[in-house]
Amino acid sequence: MYFFSFFLFLSFSFFIFFFLSNENIFSFSFFFLNFFFSFKNFLWTYFFFLGLSAPITNKAKSFHIYLSIYLSIYLSIYVTFISICFYIYIYIYKYVVHKMYVKFYFYLSIYLSIYLSICSYLYIKLSLFISIYLSIYLSIYCVSIYLSIYLSIYLSIYLSIYLFQSIPKYLSLLSIYLSIYLFRRLEF
Repeated sequence: MYFFSFFLFLSFSFFIFFFLSNENIFSFSFFFLNFFFSFKNFLWTYFFFLGLSAPITNKAKSFHIYLSIYLSIYLSIYVTFISICFYIYIYIYKYVVHKMYVKFYFYLSIYLSIYLSICSYLYIKLSLFISIYLSIYLSIYCVSIYLSIYLSIYLSIYLSIYLFQSIPKYLSLLSIYLSIYLFRRLEF
């Protein structure tokens, strides 16, 4: 599943990079940002599962536990950093508005709405999988069963209620509002 989201980011980035040929600098910046975030998280997940398959000693066990806790928290709040696309969008809109076409903003807002709706779903699903896997891992390797149950319940409730209900919904509504606003500007 993570490979699918990684290649999905690359396909959207290549789409923006080649479709908007008049704005090469900005489309290249979007391509670079998407590639950087997706490749960085791909490496973190790869080393996480590689570490779990290694032989377990006492030092390695504690290191893997700390790493798995860090990765589960990191993946659970990663959805909030998708809004960096909106900061780039607002920066371009405020400071470079006279040098670019309105069509670029229209396609950019459509791209952002599709991007947010897909990758928020993928990262929430991946974070739930990591939290469940983390609870099983912590209960197997001699950590307190109460800690693992509490951590898995907390992460699943946090991800399913807070992230799924608030952040992607507001970001998707904001992207839809931006696309309607830019489409009305395109008519004038």
